[in-house]
Amino acid sequence: MYKRQPFARQFGAKITLLHVVEPTAYTPELPYPTALGHNQLAVIMNRLIEISADRIDHGIRVDTVVRHGFAFENIMDVARDIRTDLIITTTHGYGGLKHALMGSIAENITRSAPCPVLVVREAEHEFV
Repeated sequence: MYKRQPFARQFGAKITLLHVVEPTAYTPELPYPTALGHNQLAVIMNRLIEISADRIDHGIRVDTVVRHGFAFENIMDVARDIRTDLIITTTHGYGGLKHALMGSIAENITRSAPCPVLVVREAEHEFV
């Protein structure tokens, strides 16, 4: 019988859970978003800690990082800063007009990452 063995345990890896809060609107007067408030940051960090406790096997090292700004830029910055070996990201699988208008963060990560990238559909996470 097959027993699930998460990547992190199999390779002795550490997981960094990264959440990037993107601002809702940009204007020429405010080209870059303002900082997160202390309460907002605490709520997001607590949620990442809950996700870690609920969904990641005990014994796997986990760091949590919250950033505010453009998702793609922050993901690339963190990946370079921590010298990551693998980025695992999700995709919503948008196609057609929605993809053309919104672009794909997962696609941009795949093209520009400083390391290999594994892209999975949002609901498929059992292997991590």
